[in-house]
Amino acid sequence: MDLDSFLVSLYVQIDDWWKANHPSATRRPGRPALLSDSEVLTLAILAQWPRFRSERDFWRFASSHLRPYFPVLCSQGQLNRRVRALEPELRLLQGAFAEELSQSSAVYRVMDTTLIRAIVRVRASRKGLFAGQASFGGSASKTEWVYGFKVALVVDPEGVITAFGLAGAASDERPIGDALVASDRHGVYLANKGFTGVEWERLWMEVYGALVAAAPKNNSHRAWSKADSAMGLRQTPDHRRGHRPTQGFLLSGATPSQDVGTSADASGRQGRGLHLRPTDQRLPRLTAASSGGSARIAHCTSVV
Repeated sequence: MDLDSFLVSLYVQIDDWWKANHPSATRRPGRPALLSDSEVLTLAILAQWPRFRSERDFWRFASSHLRPYFPVLCSQGQLNRRVRALEPELRLLQGAFAEELSQSSAVYRVMDTTLIRAIVRVRASRKGLFAGQASFGGSASKTEWVYGFKVALVVDPEGVITAFGLAGAASDERPIGDALVASDRHGVYLANKGFTGVEWERLWMEVYGALVAAAPKNNSHRAWSKADSAMGLRQTPDHRRGHRPTQGFLLSGATPSQDVGTSADASGRQGRGLHLRPTDQRLPRLTAASSGGSARIAHCTSVV
C-alpha cells in the first residue's frame, strides 16, 4: 500500500471512531485549532513508523511532503502538545484497534519483555535524566546491562499487540505479567522463564482464569527433560535471538507525570496496541504532491 492510500485509510478509521465515541464534542475556548483531533491522532500514529528516527525527523517529512493533506500544519511544538493532551483518547483508540485486529478465538497469546536503553550507561546517575524512573537491568539474551526500561507485551499469533506495560529495567517480570493478564483477560499465555512461579501461576488461574505456561528455570524441580527440550518446547520464540525484529505502530509509555517504575500496573491495565510491522518496511513515495492540487485529509470520508 502506498503512503497516500495508507494515510487516507488511517484517517478514515480514526475519524469514524472519533465521531462514534465523541458525538457532541464541546468547543474549546480560544482560537480554533489548526488541526482537528482526528488529524492529530493520525499524525501521532504515522510518526511511529520505524522509518523516522526522531520527532524532528518526522516533522521534517510532514512539513515537506504532507502539506497537500495538512495545509495548515501547526508547528512541531504545538503538535507535541496536542498529542500529549490527547493521550487518553489515544489509549482508547489503541484498545479499539487491538480489539478489531486481534483474534479472540486464538488458542494462546505470547507474553514477553524486552529492555530498551534510555541513555548511555556512563551518563546515568541518581540525579540525572530519568532519575527515579529508569534503572539498571540485565539482558539474559544479550549478556549485557542497560540503563533504561523494560517493555512488556502480549501478542497474539498474528502479531497484534493486545496489551502492553512499561517499568524499570530491574523490575520483576511476574508483577508485570499480573498487570498484563489483568488487562488482556485471555485464556492461555506462553511466556519465558522470567514469568515462572507456582504461586503466581496459581494466582493467575484463580483470579483471572488464565493459564500461563511459563518455561521453568533449569534448576527448578519442574525443569523440562532433555527430550522435551529437543522437541523445541523450552522457550517461546524470542525476537532478540536472531529472529526478524518487529516494531509496533505505537510506542507504549507512561505519561510525563507518571512514575515509570510503577507504570506497568497503570498503563498495563489500560494499554492496548496495534499490528506489528517489520523494521525494514519503509514508507513508499508520496504521489499526492506531484498530482497537483490540495487533498486535505479532513475532506476524506469513510467511502474511500
